[in-house]
Amino acid sequence: MFFLVFSIHGFAQQRTVAECTVEYDITTDSVKYKDAFDALKNGKKVLLIKGIQSRSDFFNGSFLQSTFIKKDTGNIYVYREIGDNKILTVIDRTNWQIMNSAFDSAELINSAERKRVLNFDCKHVILKLKNGDEYSVYYAPTIMPSIKEYEYAFSKIPGLVLEYNIKKNNEPEIKYVAKKINFNPVPSAKMELPKSGYRIYNEYQ
Repeated sequence: MFFLVFSIHGFAQQRTVAECTVEYDITTDSVKYKDAFDALKNGKKVLLIKGIQSRSDFFNGSFLQSTFIKKDTGNIYVYREIGDNKILTVIDRTNWQIMNSAFDSAELINSAERKRVLNFDCKHVILKLKNGDEYSVYYAPTIMPSIKEYEYAFSKIPGLVLEYNIKKNNEPEIKYVAKKINFNPVPSAKMELPKSGYRIYNEYQ
């Protein structure tokens, strides 16, 4: 069971989703960026939204990074596993904003392009940063996450992002495409930080 809040925007019916899990495949050009392709070929991203909390997991065979955003504490927690090393970094809201400040001045360009992702009609926008980085984003305007800050880069986009490409100078272009979505309640345990077995590294506090 899941709960939705409905509102009318023009002719579209938008729902605010408080419980959601989205799984993304991650890839890049296999010819132009072979090394990056090999590193990402088993890569996945999983986004979990539960009320005013979110969790984003990125993992491949040898690396895991989980970013927990908890609006109730005001902190962001980044947990990493690299081999046998386990590290938890705690970042306060001010430093999180400083780290992501490039997105505050990003130019958001609306496009007439549309596509369907997971059977959702998606609109297209381009985020252009002053440093030359560019995000090509497809989002479902009928789905509004209950926590807009689930990813800082997308906090101004009026819907749930289901596909995006990242272009950075002299770096491989990375593509994320949602392959599965469900609106079942996210278990509370999924939003809990690991309880032991890691080092705490508070560089940003």
